Amino acid sequence: MAMRENNRVLTVVRRAFQELPDVAISTWNRGGTKESLAIEMRLAGRKPVRLDVVWLPEGWPSDVKRALAHLDGSSVRHLVVAAPSLSAGAIEELRKRGANWIDERGNVRLVVPPGLALLKTAPPERRSAPSFGWSRSRVMIAEILLSEPREPQELAVIAARTGISIAQVSNVLRAFDKLGWTERHGPKRGVGVWRTAANPGSMLEAWTAHLVAARPTRRYGHRVFRDPMQFLKSELAAVLRPRTSWAVTGWAGASVVAPLLTLTPALHVYIASDDFERVVEDVFAAAKIRSVDSGSNVELWRAEAPLLMHAGAKAKLPVVNTPRLYADLFALGGRGQDAAQHVRETVIGY
Repeated sequence: MAMRENNRVLTVVRRAFQELPDVAISTWNRGGTKESLAIEMRLAGRKPVRLDVVWLPEGWPSDVKRALAHLDGSSVRHLVVAAPSLSAGAIEELRKRGANWIDERGNVRLVVPPGLALLKTAPPERRSAPSFGWSRSRVMIAEILLSEPREPQELAVIAARTGISIAQVSNVLRAFDKLGWTERHGPKRGVGVWRTAANPGSMLEAWTAHLVAARPTRRYGHRVFRDPMQFLKSELAAVLRPRTSWAVTGWAGASVVAPLLTLTPALHVYIASDDFERVVEDVFAAAKIRSVDSGSNVELWRAEAPLLMHAGAKAKLPVVNTPRLYADLFALGGRGQDAAQHVRETVIGY
């Protein structure tokens, strides 16, 4: 563990114990490794407590799973996972494994038999990733990496696919490198540099959190039909094809890619952003969809063209890439998040 990380761990540990008197803390690198730090705490009148602290630069569920992957139950009991900020999902994952945690926001669980128990919960965090801001270019480039996590990605190719300058693509990928999301390959500089996804699970969770908070422009409609998927395939698709680029997401996308639910409460369809309002009015009129403010069962969402480039044809329908499908389902909440997890486990795989 680097000196800077050591200092952050010690600071967060001391903050966790600041309410307890007479606590002495000593540290050393466990087994000489850089990945973890051993801490021994001596409380007045009690036996020393030994803990092994693992620092995570980010605190998403996939980071936690990776940190605990090779540990047995006895090892986990004396492990403390430390991070700048642990998400609710990460804390739940730690809770299921019986591990301890601390973060810089004030979340603490230190339960070590027979006599140490300290539990604290920080106020809800308003921003899911305060140390990283998502720009349009970062969202677009992350989508390519998440859709093709095993493919080598060259700067010039990404620039050509997105319309973003090579210099900006390079800046974005360097930011991803620092977060551990991508790994750099090739020469020290120049067009021969390429990247691979190093931790797509963590990137997916941060990217999804941003998309949930920044929903696309949409128009709501209602159409009477018995079977939404039949309406989509036989009527709405025929109206959309000659008018615009489009792709299915949400419940309908999940029913095509990874069927789990028998009910499709609403249809969610991305369409190309150029002249969005005019195209929507044309589609609504041709498909006999009534525009509504609430109670919709058809939603048209505004999409940028690069998003639609990732769509794949399934069951004769264009469907958004599975990371975008995961994020859109997650944003629906409730059963949508169950469907999102199903897509992640059965199709995405990270």
